[in-house]
Amino acid sequence: MGVHWSQWWGRTASPSPAIAASVFSSRPSPPTSRGLAKYQRLMFRHKLYQLREERDMKPETFASLVSAILYEKRFGPYFTQPVIAGLGDEDKPFICTMDSIGAK
Repeated sequence: MGVHWSQWWGRTASPSPAIAASVFSSRPSPPTSRGLAKYQRLMFRHKLYQLREERDMKPETFASLVSAILYEKRFGPYFTQPVIAGLGDEDKPFICTMDSIGAK
């Protein structure tokens, strides 16, 4: 069983360079099915946040979003270990990792 590396980048009409999540998965998924659906789900939530709050999402908020999505699937988890890194307020670096059920 190999290790599959995929990346989700939060790119929208107004790009937020602080949002980037890298996912390390032990179970490879085709990029056109499960991986794409996860990417689309994150993009939907990111765009919804931008519409409601009228501002870009901070890396800390994005980490909480990913944690909530993973916790929703705790009884049938995604076998991933996300690493979220970005620049927060005043270009302060932020890095966060969590387990497969979203615990930071």
